[in-house]
Amino acid sequence: MWLFIQPNDAIFLRDGRAFDAGGNLYAGNLFPPYPSGCYSMIRTLLVHQVSTTVDYSKNNFFNAVPEEYKALLGNIDQKGNLSVKGPLIGKKDDAISLYIPAPADLYYKKPEDIKDDVDWYLLQPKKDHLLNDFSDLDMPFLESGFSNDALHKELKPAEYYLAGGALKKYLEGQTSDSHLMSALINQNNITAKLWESEPSTIIEREDSNLTAKKHQLAYPEFTRMKEDTGLVLQVSDDLASHFKDVHIARLGGENRMCHVSKGEIRPIVDTQKIIDRILDTGRFKVILLTPGFFRHNGYYPDFLTPPSGYLPEGEWHVNGHTKKVRLITIAVQRALRIGGWNLAKGVPKTMVKAVPAGTVYYFEMVDFDPNKDKDWITSLVQSAFPGTLPGDIDYCKQGFNTFFTGGWNYV
Repeated sequence: MWLFIQPNDAIFLRDGRAFDAGGNLYAGNLFPPYPSGCYSMIRTLLVHQVSTTVDYSKNNFFNAVPEEYKALLGNIDQKGNLSVKGPLIGKKDDAISLYIPAPADLYYKKPEDIKDDVDWYLLQPKKDHLLNDFSDLDMPFLESGFSNDALHKELKPAEYYLAGGALKKYLEGQTSDSHLMSALINQNNITAKLWESEPSTIIEREDSNLTAKKHQLAYPEFTRMKEDTGLVLQVSDDLASHFKDVHIARLGGENRMCHVSKGEIRPIVDTQKIIDRILDTGRFKVILLTPGFFRHNGYYPDFLTPPSGYLPEGEWHVNGHTKKVRLITIAVQRALRIGGWNLAKGVPKTMVKAVPAGTVYYFEMVDFDPNKDKDWITSLVQSAFPGTLPGDIDYCKQGFNTFFTGGWNYV
């Protein structure tokens, strides 16, 4: 079941950097919110729905949760069974169209004439060299590049969100070449304006004469989503009875209100095409839609064994099927620092280092056999719109590690 979260007003979301009026004047703006923020919003909404009273004083928030809901909602120290995937960005009319962060392997070349089409290219692994060959750092992955390396200096990473036909073609991996598609922007499949930032000013006044206090000035930025645009979460169908109507919940600083309602998603891809693509090659890629958190291995999933001179490998369990896979390489940007506020305890959350949304992981199956591995591939693809890349269970429940899967081939 999908939930559509539409803010009623501009919302205040910021990153985990220290911020104090009069000291650091500019609060770090953040959008979309980290998964933990939306998870906490839904969890809080459910606590209000099932409890006769809610006590916001320290350590008492879950006290009135009925016994039958304690397994779902947990307590002040432990997450319950509640699990979400997302948040993603969605635009709603008769159905919801999903937008995903630009994948880190998608590049474009600006035309010399602004009237010409934009050409798009895919970064892809090469078979030739490990990155260890070029560095004294521990980088056990294959080098990546383009089919025409002469273009490398002319290409820029995609900056916008992907949706519609562009998203479909990207995930289905319809090209074996690095050239992906053209005229993408003209087809309105990529948009840069799903929301906009609004500057704001905060001052603190003297009680006696209401003049501004010295060193108590700050400039936070608010985010206003465009009309019919909102955040999208996937939750268990078991929660359908709790979302028969439109509900009001609060998100971000200043407790700005949002409408929360059920919604239907437009079909994203033909999953059979992706299954067939992976069956042809034994290779698939995972595109993170939300930040990823891996407690032990940092940038790559913990189920992969740290390599001894070669590429990380490990067994991936999907719906009762198991297959050993090998991580070939990663397209990734700088790590995030993610924290937040623990509403129930009234203290900051632990700050963790996370992999940014848009990161792409390139996998291939070890000892690939299309006949024997068909069931595993089918299970993976069918559970991956969206899926959850294995990781720390508490963070996965909150929506971290949400992914789509697609096909790829070597340059």
